[in-house]
Amino acid sequence: MSFLALMVMMAATPPAFVEKPCADPALSRIARCGSVEVPENRSRPGGRRIALNLIILNAASASPDLPPAFDIDGGPGLAVTKNAGFYATDGAAYRARREIVMVDQRGSGGSNPLAC
Repeated sequence: MSFLALMVMMAATPPAFVEKPCADPALSRIARCGSVEVPENRSRPGGRRIALNLIILNAASASPDLPPAFDIDGGPGLAVTKNAGFYATDGAAYRARREIVMVDQRGSGGSNPLAC
């Protein structure tokens, strides 16, 4: 395999989800918590890597038939994972037939936070 082919293959490989205990034990019944490691700068895939914080809320249905929905808060410094409890209570209908994936953007929440 050529070096170029190897680099293309590595770039196309999705990051692995590394599971860890949820900070809120109540979420453990309906969610998987963890992180994925990604390049800090995508134009330098061999450079520094950072972990992005994720919570994946399970679909309420035993056989979900819709693709996952991604919840990503906007604005500088806003972490979306702090809102996970919403999907366990008032927002439970959103995960009736699909998983909800919550990702703290780079520099926010548990994703290599920046103190601005």
